Amino acid sequence: MEKYNKEIILMSIRFKELSKIGYTNNVARSLALGIISKYCKHSTKDEVLAILSDLLQYPDKYKTNEIWSRLAEHFSPIMEEKQFSVYNLLDEPLAFKTYGGKFIDSLAKQQIELAMRLPVTLAGALMPDAHAGYGLPIGGVLAVENAVIPYAVGVDIGCRMSLTVFDAKADYLTRYSHQIKEALKEYTHFGMEGGLTFIMNNKIYLQIISGRGPAECFRAVDLVLEKILKHARELKLEAEVLEREQGEINRTLFSAIISLEGNKIDEIVDEWEGVIQWTAQSPYRIYHKRKNWFVGVKSFTPSELSDVDMKYITYQTLRSSGAGGQHVNKTETAVRAIHNPSGLSVIASDQRSQHQNKKLATERLLVKLSAWTEEQMMQEAQKNWDNHNSLERGNPVKVIKEPLN
Repeated sequence: MEKYNKEIILMSIRFKELSKIGYTNNVARSLALGIISKYCKHSTKDEVLAILSDLLQYPDKYKTNEIWSRLAEHFSPIMEEKQFSVYNLLDEPLAFKTYGGKFIDSLAKQQIELAMRLPVTLAGALMPDAHAGYGLPIGGVLAVENAVIPYAVGVDIGCRMSLTVFDAKADYLTRYSHQIKEALKEYTHFGMEGGLTFIMNNKIYLQIISGRGPAECFRAVDLVLEKILKHARELKLEAEVLEREQGEINRTLFSAIISLEGNKIDEIVDEWEGVIQWTAQSPYRIYHKRKNWFVGVKSFTPSELSDVDMKYITYQTLRSSGAGGQHVNKTETAVRAIHNPSGLSVIASDQRSQHQNKKLATERLLVKLSAWTEEQMMQEAQKNWDNHNSLERGNPVKVIKEPLN
């Protein structure tokens, strides 16, 4: 009989009926039906609905009820008094150590000074690469007493470290400590706009151009690019394709720009720079008699990029897309660099740090600008091929006899 009564009440009280008497919240309705199924086996439907209506109107009088207290607390939660303390910022920031101070931007200094006014702060410092962050500068260090401050981080998760192993004993550091310190100061990037005073010579850029020749030359550019990248891998060089100007036909390129970095870049330059002759039957014009197709490979070093006046370059920030976690999704880490006189622009979003992407965008823009300047000079010097870019086809540095397929 008990089972019968229970089923009658549960079957006759529906969510819609609870909604009619004011139980519009799913949590409240679930709590109510749970209590009914457990404790209201001998109650009628009208009795249960009357209690529920009264409870909704006067929840406080049911808070001590053994059966209905949980539902009553849902409508009238017990407020617990929270104890908290108010702290005032210090009138003056505590002293802190700054490394490479003259190269660190003012916003980063303002952020660390504010952090040094916190009453829980014990000590702080700015590292040479410090730049503006969110709660604390990126490259800032803060020590606090008996406190955890999640916001006191730079929110730059794209930091990098470098390890160099020397063939020397431990006492070498003691005997030559002064020289080592000076070397670190001399060859370390400081601050937002920091840079070395000399140009490293283990990096070059290669531009592969078709001379705006026929489609066969565009195909040769794509194949030469593949061969240079393969050669770079064999020499254990770091290679990155910075720019691909796609041709109108599949697997063809008007031009390409790649960066190469490593100790054997000279071998690449010696073998590939100049005019490359590709000898093959045309895959696009079967009965065409011509079999020699030419592309040009031009190299330039970072030092050749330094002549560009940086005041003509402007920057825009935008949100990165793709993998990278919360930092990439919520902040504008990607950077677009624009060369105003030419209108050329590039976007860098490879890194999770806006600072690193700005440097990368600047580098890529300078490379693209140098390649663009080279093409402009070629166009000025054009002499043949129906007003296409001029490409000197005599004395090729390399002859490749392979199909263009």
